[in-house]
Amino acid sequence: MSFPINNANDFNPYINAHAEAARSVPQAAPRPVMRPGAGIGSVNGQQVSMAPLSRSGFTSAFSTQQTSVVAHRARLAISARNAQQILANTRDLSQKAARDMHAIATLELRGLEATYEIISLMSKNHIARFSRSDIDTIVEALDDYQAQYGDNFLMNVSAMGYPSLEHYLDSTGVRGTHAVETFIREFTDRHTDASDLTEDDMDEIKTRLTDRLAEPTSILKNFIHTGPRLSSIPLLKGATGTDNPVTTQVNGADTVISALNGQAINFNGFLSTTADFSVALEFAGLTAAEDLGTPMFTVDLNSNSEESEVLRRTALRFVQSKECDTDSILYYFKSNNVAGISINATKASAYPDVEPDRLATEDEILLNPGHFFQPEQIVLHSGGVAMIGSLSYGRDTG
Repeated sequence: MSFPINNANDFNPYINAHAEAARSVPQAAPRPVMRPGAGIGSVNGQQVSMAPLSRSGFTSAFSTQQTSVVAHRARLAISARNAQQILANTRDLSQKAARDMHAIATLELRGLEATYEIISLMSKNHIARFSRSDIDTIVEALDDYQAQYGDNFLMNVSAMGYPSLEHYLDSTGVRGTHAVETFIREFTDRHTDASDLTEDDMDEIKTRLTDRLAEPTSILKNFIHTGPRLSSIPLLKGATGTDNPVTTQVNGADTVISALNGQAINFNGFLSTTADFSVALEFAGLTAAEDLGTPMFTVDLNSNSEESEVLRRTALRFVQSKECDTDSILYYFKSNNVAGISINATKASAYPDVEPDRLATEDEILLNPGHFFQPEQIVLHSGGVAMIGSLSYGRDTG
């Protein structure tokens, strides 16, 4: 089976793994397979070098013009006295961070009724363009993505261009029968009970991506890509930063450090967002905003002020020394021509007489693979981090 060369994201996880054409001369030893999320990606037609931000490889960091600006600021001399004076103003810094978090909580899409209804209508109009049989197939693909048994993980693997779970696991370093079976047991146990997993069950999970989910993944990507583009609307996402490889979790410290260095964050798989702040909190592993702990300060990456640079350097030190917890991350996306649909509205249009399912409360706006986030403000709390910035679709080149 050939490895993927050009997948939907123009992201090639096997960029250094392709054998050259056969020659009559001795061949060198094969180069190592690239980790998921590493390699060369295409963002709006530009080739960029990606570095993974999780063991799964579902998110990556890449450098932008902002990265160069931040690197220049990092070389500027700042007197210790000035830095101490800035950091001594803890009350004002904390109050500013609290106000920024309050803005995130109150400027949610669900509270903007007119805008929310427009997005719902756009999603309904989009699916109404398809035939009855196509609509059924699209909704089945959405159901697969939202299933309880981890199919969203496997569909993200497929969206990144891997033809099978074993190809993907090989690139993560999980090789050999025992290692693969251990991964499958841990993956299954995450979503259900793996205690009575049979050999047939193992085989079904091992081949599920190829046999069952590759086609729904392709259908879902095409459906969202041909759909409406959304701009100037707030979208929220919660993420946990404990980097469990059988989940879509990220490495929280690496993610926040990349943002503080001015790098953009690329979502290599589908991007699940919500219109509801409380849902974002839940996905960040929190039950209430207070669980984020004490507001510390906000780093403004768009500011050239000495204060902003002092706070940025301090934030880096706090994250690296674990004085700031990065296990809970909130994203506040300011959308810019993003490709996404409201799952609730899409299903309601497809089956108007069917009651909403158990996941309707998540109010999910599902975005296609290939979106990238450029952080602008980073709000540090003692128990978590919120990041505010622009979100764009990297597969649109025109």
